[in-house]
Parts: sequence; C-alpha cells; structure tokens
Amino acid sequence: MRQTNHLGLLLRLNVKRDLKYIVIWLAVIMFMMISGLIKLTDVYGDTNSIQQLVSMMSTPIMTTMFGKVPEINHYNTAILFGAIMIPMMGVLMGMMNIQIGVNGARREEAEGATELIRATSVKTETPLLLVMVELLVLNIVTTLLIYGSLLILPMQGANAGTSLLLAGILGMIGLFFGSVTLVIAQLFADARTVSMVSFAILGLSYVLRMVIDARGLYDFVWLSPFNWLESTQVYFGNHLRYMILPLILIVGFSILAVILVQRRDLNAGMIQTADQGRARAGMTLRGFVSVLSRLELKGVIGWQLGIAFMAMIYGSLFNEVADMVASNQNLVKVLGLQKVQGMQDELFARYMVMISLLLALLAIMAGFSVIQRQHKDAQIGVFDLLGSQPISRTKYFLTYTVGGQLVGIISWIIGYLVLWVTASLTVERKLPIDLFMTAFWGYLPMILLSLAIGAVFIGWLPRWFYGLYIYFGVMFLLTYMKHLLELPDWFLRLSPFGWTEDIPAMSVSQVTLWGMVIISTILMAIGWLGFRRRDLV
Repeated sequence: MRQTNHLGLLLRLNVKRDLKYIVIWLAVIMFMMISGLIKLTDVYGDTNSIQQLVSMMSTPIMTTMFGKVPEINHYNTAILFGAIMIPMMGVLMGMMNIQIGVNGARREEAEGATELIRATSVKTETPLLLVMVELLVLNIVTTLLIYGSLLILPMQGANAGTSLLLAGILGMIGLFFGSVTLVIAQLFADARTVSMVSFAILGLSYVLRMVIDARGLYDFVWLSPFNWLESTQVYFGNHLRYMILPLILIVGFSILAVILVQRRDLNAGMIQTADQGRARAGMTLRGFVSVLSRLELKGVIGWQLGIAFMAMIYGSLFNEVADMVASNQNLVKVLGLQKVQGMQDELFARYMVMISLLLALLAIMAGFSVIQRQHKDAQIGVFDLLGSQPISRTKYFLTYTVGGQLVGIISWIIGYLVLWVTASLTVERKLPIDLFMTAFWGYLPMILLSLAIGAVFIGWLPRWFYGLYIYFGVMFLLTYMKHLLELPDWFLRLSPFGWTEDIPAMSVSQVTLWGMVIISTILMAIGWLGFRRRDLV
C-alpha cells in the first residue's frame, strides 16, 4: 500500500511539473481542431464549394502541403476535414508527446531528480513507467477532448463512431511518437540530443508522407506514420486494420525502453557521444563566445542539415508544378507556349509562398534554440562558474541573441540556396531568378523581427520563452492555411508571418520591410535593457 502511495505521489509530481506545457498544448490542439472545424463547416458546407475545395486540394502543391484527398465519387465536409486536418493535427500530437516524453525521461534525470527518486525503495524502471502512464493518460484526455469537440460541432457526413475513430487515431499517433522518444531517451545522455533526434524523426515522417502522396508511391505507405493515418480513410472507409501496426510498435517500443533503462547507468546513454577530451583546452575553448559556439555546434549543424533536406524535397517538387500546366496540351494550344510559361511562373510563385513560410519558420526555430540557451545556462549554473570572469552583461546578452540572429540568417541562406539549386536541376526550362531573390530578401526582415521578439523575452520574461514556440507554430499553421480557413488579414498580422506571407506572389512595400528591420533593432535594445535590470537566474 505504501509503494502504491509513492507511485501515485510521483505521478502527481510528474503531472504538476508538466502541467504548464500540458495546458498550453491542449489549448493549442483544441483551438486548431475547433477553428478548423468551424471554418470548414461554414465555408465548405454546400456541394459547389466542396467540389471547388476538392479541385484545389487535388493539385500536387496542396497534396504536399496538407495531405492527399481521397479519389472517390462523392465528397462531404467530414471527408475533406479528415484529409486536411489529420496530418496537421498528427504533427501537433507528436510534438506534444515528444516534449512531455523528453521532460520526464531525460531532463528530470539530468537535473538530478531521478537520482533522488531511485535512491529510495523505487525500482530502476519506475520513473520511466510513470512517464509512460503520464503519456497514456495525456493522450486519452486529448482524445476525449477532440471527440467531444466533434460531437458538439457536427459535420455533414460525420457520426459518433467515425468521429471517435478520428480522435482515437490522433491519440494513438501521439502515443507512438511518445514511445519512440522514450527509446531515444535511453540511447542518448542529454535532453538536447534526445529532443533533436525525436523531432527529426517526426519531421522525416512528415516529409516521407509528402513524397509518397505527391509521387503516388502507395506501395511505401507503411514507411510513414502519417500515411497510416491517411490509410484509415476516416469518414468513408474507416479501416481499423491500419492502426494495428502503430499499436504493436507502441507496445514494442515501450518494452524496449524499459529493457534499455535497466541496462544503462544513471545519467548515461547506451550510445556515448563524448570522449575523455584532451589534457589541455584548445584555443576554441578559452573564451565565453567560443565555448558557447562549441557547445551549440552540433545543434546548429543538425538544424542546417534538416533545413537543407526539407528545401531539397520541396525543390524537387518544382517539376510537378511545371507539369501541371505543360502536360495540358489543350491549354498549350489555346494559350500558346509563352502564356503557358507565364502561368507556370505564377504557380511557381504561389508554391514558393508556402515553401518560404516553412523555411522561414525553421530558420526562426534554429535561432530560438540558440537564444533560449541563455535561460538554460542560467538554470544549470553556467553563469555561476563564469561569474569570476570579466564578462559584461552586454556581452552575455549579445552572445546569445546576436548568435541566434546569425544562426537564423545562415539557416535561411542555406535553405534558399538548396531550394534554388534543386529546383533548377529538376525543371527543364530556366527558372525566373527574380522570384527567388524577391522571396529571399522579402522574408529576411520577418526572420529578424521574430528573433528580436525572442530577445525581448530573454531580457524580460525568460521563463515564458517556451511560449514563443507555441505562438509561432500556431500562427504559422494559421497563415499556412489562410486560404482554406479564409482568415482576415488583420488576424494574420498579429504575428510577423502576416506581413510577408504573400511574397513572392505579391509585392510588399519597401517601407514595410525596412520598418520591420527598424522595429527589430528597437526590440533588441528593449531586450538588452531588460537583461541588464533583471537577475541572471
């Protein structure tokens, strides 16, 4: 009985530790689900509008961005809702489970809490089992909330059974990525690497879904968890057999995680990524800036590789955009080759709007990972070790914030360079270079402004910095889906994305772009003032 009480207490402590993140994630997931449900029901509730949406979503561009619309004879609002929202909601569920899984399985251990727990009469695997229970309960609660929203706001073609299936597969895919994270947490010793690898697997799964759907590689749908979601064909096919594989993998990964935690040492991983080091530090380890750069190097390289990979995938799909017009021989005869090429350029521009938004988001997140390091270093006592050194607060602040700006800019340059090279190699005719240059310079002020907002939070509200990831993630999704949801411009402009979201399809005044640069400079100064006034920890 005493052991049971201890486990209940530890589980409550886990939930209390993660409660802030859980509440934020649940709010974001429910907001996206309910807003998408209301908008799609309101805008696409009749037969004509549904058919227009089907025609738009069936293009290769929209397929890569949102998901594949099923090829059936009769469509309704529920079928389209499932096709559009399931991939996006699956990503959010995966991100939530990864963060909670990393917090419980690795970050607690790095902070010493797991050592204190295991020093009592608690078994080695108990902390991990408690994280599993927490993830299970979290996904059940999320599933019930999603199911409740679908019942309260009914759609044409939906019923209680099919809505439960949709909510259930989203909960299961979240639990799948959570179980994968728990295994990775046993392989690597630091939370940062675990997070990076887990999110990389999530991103790769979504990219595989894009390629499989865009290329029609249906023999490979088993490769991506997001294709498992699509294969259930919610609201018209309802194939439960496609959920057998993720269920088996969840159980298998959970058992594997327990076995690994029993075989590894505390504060260690099955894969050791650090060696004994040299007897004397090199020149790159003798200054504050150079040490920080060395510590951030792996993470920055990981971001660059991920961004380059995403840009390469999107760049390879430019040929699909060109074929949409060139393959229509009747259109070629009626309009002539020159006008057809003009239509291709317009499609390229619209396609680049979506790609640019995604690459800009990734560049911002890469910069945030460096800026946020300031708060993490303060928490783990790095500043206490460096307190005897003649390092000013200004240098502390600029090292993290300007470093984040540089990483964001470099990420953006690498992403767009890879995009342009890949697109040029896949499209037979010469691509309009002015489209790429317009997009490259147009989104750069927005990236600078976004990272400057991060500097303000580090200066004044460092504990709330995590909220920026949620804020920019949600506003990115809403801007990404603006045409489907028909969101007003004033709402989109509540974030930096809303000021440049149509470049290069539409021009933005130089006054707006330079204004964003000036505001970025002002925000950096405001963040610096806050950093000088507040406590370092």
